[in-house]
Amino acid sequence: MTSPARTGSALTDGSARTGFSRVGGDVALDLLNTVASRLAADGGRDLLEGYADVVAWCRACEIVDLAEAAALLAAADRAPLDAAAELVRVRDLREMSYEAVMSGDGPAGAQLAASYREAVGEETLVRRDGAWRWQASELGLATPRHRLAHAVTRLLTSERLGLVYQCEDETCGRVFLDTSPRRNRVWCAADTCGNRNRVRRHYYRRRQS
Repeated sequence: MTSPARTGSALTDGSARTGFSRVGGDVALDLLNTVASRLAADGGRDLLEGYADVVAWCRACEIVDLAEAAALLAAADRAPLDAAAELVRVRDLREMSYEAVMSGDGPAGAQLAASYREAVGEETLVRRDGAWRWQASELGLATPRHRLAHAVTRLLTSERLGLVYQCEDETCGRVFLDTSPRRNRVWCAADTCGNRNRVRRHYYRRRQS
């Protein structure tokens, strides 16, 4: 488990991770992509090292606003062990979401349903700007996870699930919505995995010739 030291003021003092990937095209897929090089032999690298990283990622994806992020970090400072435990729950939600999205895993779907029910149980319907929406009764350390449970469930129950593809790089593992006109996108990003694989293929062709 990650040390609870990386929780509170990290978002503002520079120790929280920044520059998260947004190639997924859906916040649920961006969550799955918080594991770098997921298909590597060593299992890749978790970008959510501490609760502050969860808050920073949620802020980057506009899941929480600036005031909510500050409040969450303050709460994490007051209860570092609770924040560390919540980090584990967010990671668990991410991995069960990966299994449900990529392999249609039934047990993972059942776990996600339970997570969704928990999220709804902590929320109420409010009317704002002419529309009804779910809102947490009280902001707490679990709020990011509850909002993510909504996001993942929306993707799983939408037609967009059929547009989900995984980067064809042998170690990358990032997933994305292929909304290209011909549905022929193979790389998560042309300037990273695309370039790397083009260079690799060019090198092999030169060696063979």
